[in-house]
Amino acid sequence: MKKLGIALLVTIALLGMYEEAFGAPSGNAGKLIITEVAFRATGGDWIELYVVDGSVDWSGYRIYKGITLRFTIPATWETNGLTTGDYIVLHDEIGTDDVDKSDNNSGYWDGYMSGGFYNTDDIVQIKEPSGSTARVDAVIWSDNDESFTGSAGEANGAVADGMWNSYDFSSGDAGAWTDSDSIDSIESLARYLDSGTPVYADSNSKSDWYEETSPTEGQENNTQKPTAVTLSTFTAHSPAPQPAFFRWQWLALAIGLVLGGGAVVRRLLGR
Repeated sequence: MKKLGIALLVTIALLGMYEEAFGAPSGNAGKLIITEVAFRATGGDWIELYVVDGSVDWSGYRIYKGITLRFTIPATWETNGLTTGDYIVLHDEIGTDDVDKSDNNSGYWDGYMSGGFYNTDDIVQIKEPSGSTARVDAVIWSDNDESFTGSAGEANGAVADGMWNSYDFSSGDAGAWTDSDSIDSIESLARYLDSGTPVYADSNSKSDWYEETSPTEGQENNTQKPTAVTLSTFTAHSPAPQPAFFRWQWLALAIGLVLGGGAVVRRLLGR
């Protein structure tokens, strides 16, 4: 029993270490999402966001490019009716942020963030207001040259928070959406519409994104995510029944390993 207790304690400790290896996203993760990124646009780059849940107070939420803070959602937007279904377009140029969605008659909220945007490898993220590093959404792209030259630390943080495919960006760039070199000056990197809902695909995966040849700045994107093949497409076959002795051997092996290793296993199996 002492050995069993030790085994259980080791198991619990290992589970704790496993849990600590992963972060925790914002409680509002997925309620405000990045839907389009034009990082080579003629006349100025831009990022498009979509409000999935307008019941959240989005004042103070921050948009980062790599490790650099590029925009903070102003309190006036919340006061003046930022709501579910709204689009936000953040322009990489000098300008005056909208006070109301009706400003500029664009039908969406315009914000401005100067400082250069294009990078072959990069990450754009939405984070909670100052004082928290919790992530709300992220998109990562690269040029598929086997080296991630953006902020690998931020990319790995997004992975740890469950905001992106499991991948170590310190060792390469294949985990990003590729190939960024294929996006030209009149195209964008866009998020698929979700064919099963009126919103967007959000599996926190590079498979949510595609190359858009006709960008839709401030409007719904053009393309639905391809429907995944389901198991109902295939004929299921029942597995052959497993001999009772074979099952007993595996059970004995498991018990033996917990209680005392090889000697116990041999006694349980009668060898």
